[in-house]
Amino acid sequence: SGVILEETQRLQNHVEAILKVACPNGGDLEPEAIDFNELVEAVISTFRYRLEHTGAIIHFSPSQPSVIVNGERGPLTLAVSNLIDNALKYVCKTPEIFISTKIAHNMMVLKVRDNGIGIRKEDQELIFDRFFRVSTGDVHNVKGFGLGLTYVKKVTLQHNGTISVESVPEKGSTFTIKIPIAHDASQTKLHSRN
Repeated sequence: SGVILEETQRLQNHVEAILKVACPNGGDLEPEAIDFNELVEAVISTFRYRLEHTGAIIHFSPSQPSVIVNGERGPLTLAVSNLIDNALKYVCKTPEIFISTKIAHNMMVLKVRDNGIGIRKEDQELIFDRFFRVSTGDVHNVKGFGLGLTYVKKVTLQHNGTISVESVPEKGSTFTIKIPIAHDASQTKLHSRN
């Protein structure tokens, strides 16, 4: 029952995220100081049922004990969850995901690397567009609306960050998110970008 409740909450969060992408609005985020390592670990724990039943493996390698950013926990959690969810879905073999965090040039750098089907070069510039879905090749039954990565990019931009992807078809993909680290807990509000 605990697993069902967790999955129900996760799905509800995803529905809310999709609605926010479909109906963008302005306004300020309400940031708080967040340990991004703890956030990633919490997101990974929500996938434990799928990991146990698919044999998938997630390796998490933070480069230091804590990486603090100012941000909104809910949207950042959904963004990381979406990257992991994609890595588990778009694969032809047992999924293996490598996640790391580090600080470089006053930025928190999150990398999510998978062993999935990869993304063609011509598709890489389009994957963050609303409703765009890459060809899944031999992978069948992948459901979605083409809004997940759009949401991830939106959240990243709202936190004054950047997102990029490196991918080789049939080898896998690496998504990199960079967000400014927190220098001061009283940092000014982050403004959303539509």
